[in-house]
Amino acid sequence: MKKYPQLPAYSLLVTLATLMTGCDDEVRNPLCSEHKTLHQQHLDSIATMVVKYTEDGQFTAQLNMPLATAPLEALAEVDKVIQLEAEQKCQSVAAQLDEQSNQSQGFYTFACGTDNKLTKVTVKVLENFPALEEVEVWVETPAVNKHFVLNRQCERPLFNL
Repeated sequence: MKKYPQLPAYSLLVTLATLMTGCDDEVRNPLCSEHKTLHQQHLDSIATMVVKYTEDGQFTAQLNMPLATAPLEALAEVDKVIQLEAEQKCQSVAAQLDEQSNQSQGFYTFACGTDNKLTKVTVKVLENFPALEEVEVWVETPAVNKHFVLNRQCERPLFNL
């Protein structure tokens, strides 16, 4: 039987959700309750992040942010974008930056190893880039795939896009 590294997907969701400032009453906020119909209208002003964790212990994250919310140089500090916690320290293999079509892009790669259990992933984008209001996130692991939006005005991650 093949042993897969475990990424606690729920932990990732909880960690991401705690980085946001909450609404007083999310039900009354149309952005939160009707986001599915409004989402397409503001795609050019949000960040996107694709997080992948593979069975061979490779962890990658690709972040795209509007230049207006974060200049390219701001993405160079990996700890302001993403932090990993594991039984043993994951090695940062690469952090590459690029700028295209009014977007700052950060590509982050870590080698965690197959016998190293990843215990926590913290995406710190909303915390460290106050001009950013929303990030759309895709999480891919051997065990689970998730797609959701985090918005400063909403208390919880928004699914069903």
